[in-house]
Amino acid sequence: MNLSHYFRLGALVPALLSATAWAAQDDAMPEKSTRLEAAKILKESLDTAPTEGNRLQGYLDAGRRAVELLGPDSEVARQLAATLDSVTETEKPEAEAALRAILKATCETLQFQPLLEASLPEDFPDPTPVGEIIVKRYPAYRMAEVGMDEGRAFWTLFGHIKRNNIAMTAPVQMGYRAKEENAPKQDSMAFLYGKAELGTPGEEGKVTIKDVPAMTVVSLGLRGGRTPDKVAEARKRLLVWLDEHADRYAPAGEIRVMGYNSPFVFGNRRFFEVEIPIEEKP
Repeated sequence: MNLSHYFRLGALVPALLSATAWAAQDDAMPEKSTRLEAAKILKESLDTAPTEGNRLQGYLDAGRRAVELLGPDSEVARQLAATLDSVTETEKPEAEAALRAILKATCETLQFQPLLEASLPEDFPDPTPVGEIIVKRYPAYRMAEVGMDEGRAFWTLFGHIKRNNIAMTAPVQMGYRAKEENAPKQDSMAFLYGKAELGTPGEEGKVTIKDVPAMTVVSLGLRGGRTPDKVAEARKRLLVWLDEHADRYAPAGEIRVMGYNSPFVFGNRRFFEVEIPIEEKP
């Protein structure tokens, strides 16, 4: 493995992992306490700074302990394990620097807690853990939607719920369209009503109030800014996951993004999910 590979790992893996929250799910996932314990193992390894001759081995040992603790169903553990397996005893200074950066990013991912600025709609699953890919089941719900050609979608929807005395909820749902060869493009935004019986389906100016049937999705939790590149990368990861689980699930719609923070939350404090609706095979 050449030196440039380690530098790429040091830059890429933090982005992927920060693109890794808590949800109702089908597959067994590590508990919040388990994720925090794994983060503690990594942090202690980074803070204690073992002697130079043992530093790389110390990072490897801590990473393997974290992987074992998180378990085989954890996407964070899978990615970290693949990185650890690629590290050799040669080129130690470069390997140490890259692995330290990866362990630090993984630690931050495991410690991250979403800032929930509003209540979830009734019976909604919790947010997806950052770094993990899970299957989530949503109940039927009602939402107010506006197209992105409106220009001020967020404030149009905000005005709608204020006029109708409807409480703000999180997440905000953003619809996307994507052809296989193109990056996903956002085409709608929707505020979700706290209860499915609130309001009345129909049109109110540029806002459409509609009912959404119960659905199952595969979801990836991410933190930081919701950039087109990050959404596209998340979509690719979800499609790979679906290929790996093709015996159980099939895609059943376009991707959507569930955003949990207002425009007043900045940087890495932001949290969102990228999801693909799926069908379960008999």
